[in-house]
Amino acid sequence: MTNYKLLQKLAKQRILSIETEIIPNVLESAFKEQLDFINDPSHTKAACSSRRAGKSSAVGLYLVNECLTKQTNVLYLARTKEAAENIMWTDVFDNILKKYEIKANPGTSKLQIKFDNGSILYLTGADASEGQMRKLVGKKYSLVVIDECQNFENDLNMLVHKVLMPTLADANGTICLVGTPGNNMTDASYWFKVATKKEPGWSLHQWHWRQNPHVKNNMEKQIARMIEDNPLIVKTPFYRMEYENEWVPETDARVYQSQDYNFIDKHILPKWFYNDCIYILSLDLGYYDATAFVIGAYNLRYDNNLYILESFKQSGLIISSVANIIKDLQKKYKFSHIVVDAANTQAVEEMRQIHSLPLTAADKHGKEAHIALLNGDLITRNLYIIAETNKDLKHELDTLIWDQKALLRGQHKENAKYENHLSDALLYCHFFSRAYFFRAVTPPLPFEEQIVADIEKQFLNKKSTIRQIRTPWWNNSVENDND
Repeated sequence: MTNYKLLQKLAKQRILSIETEIIPNVLESAFKEQLDFINDPSHTKAACSSRRAGKSSAVGLYLVNECLTKQTNVLYLARTKEAAENIMWTDVFDNILKKYEIKANPGTSKLQIKFDNGSILYLTGADASEGQMRKLVGKKYSLVVIDECQNFENDLNMLVHKVLMPTLADANGTICLVGTPGNNMTDASYWFKVATKKEPGWSLHQWHWRQNPHVKNNMEKQIARMIEDNPLIVKTPFYRMEYENEWVPETDARVYQSQDYNFIDKHILPKWFYNDCIYILSLDLGYYDATAFVIGAYNLRYDNNLYILESFKQSGLIISSVANIIKDLQKKYKFSHIVVDAANTQAVEEMRQIHSLPLTAADKHGKEAHIALLNGDLITRNLYIIAETNKDLKHELDTLIWDQKALLRGQHKENAKYENHLSDALLYCHFFSRAYFFRAVTPPLPFEEQIVADIEKQFLNKKSTIRQIRTPWWNNSVENDND
């Protein structure tokens, strides 16, 4: 073999060895704001952005790229292990690995990814057991990302500085805090201070779904539909935090955000509203504490709002007395649902089996989320309460506040000094309402115009009604008076 042929062979072998070492450029799919965050040389940096802005994909690309470009350990931390898996595995890491044909060996629990070069990506949650957490903090990392930081409260500071910072020392690594705005705007919230530049030493990146070219058009259409359905949604804390990337302060310590406009006169609803109503009765059971009754209704021909017709509460009621009250109300309203707080299982079963009442157990899990949904309907004016027949309910909604000490710990707990029996029953009623699924065929007339329409329908024939619509009868009356 001549020297030339030998050199050719060696060159081909060298080319093949170089090809096997080529690292896929996973950052090529990142847009500018994501790259600015990833390439920021700061060792302590944060990303605070709206929903669908591409935070999760940026974090996924960042962590995978770190594992590909060096032999290292990296850590992704969410509030819970379940969240870590649900948020990142299927929609982010699995997609990246498949798209770029990256050789990696996911663990059986999907909480660990081993790369061919020896790098390991760990996923876990702050709810990991003490033994699991001890194993993780005993390792050395070049990159740690804490996601959904708005769900961490006063323990985030300790988690960052006392638990995770020491794991980065050997590799001179980077820690990232990622999340959306929240409503805890106190110094007790470390995330609030970092995400609003009140905590020194952090490089902050902020962007919006409008900067995400992959979702921008679809998001614009979705939000346009939401606003068309109810323009007041833009005032809700949920919309402002999740879609507009705003911090929304808890300016009111009240649990329920009812306003004067939510309380209406009973004569506003036309008589025909009650003909085709779907009625709901909800109860919060008690003996020394009052048993509370709330009656709600909605009419699919009228609008997509829930109306609370009446409510009351009474202490010292035995089971048979409660059952008799339910039977009397059932004769009057013919309820579609009778929803009962199922904490007292014995009482509920007695009313079911002995009194033959069709009771449905109220779902008490996720109460805070249910309260947020109800508050959204109060703000968007999708829930109205008849003022005259709900005075005790109004008092509860006006006075029930959060426990301030619990709020400082980042917990939403109702202040036990104030009654919440009727408000709890209202919560059950709202949860079982399906008024928001429908739109009225023809929008209802305002109260005054409905009265005029009813009078015309009663006293005018069809021909004169059409003529009077063109020239309102009250205009003719004024002209006749002047004559």
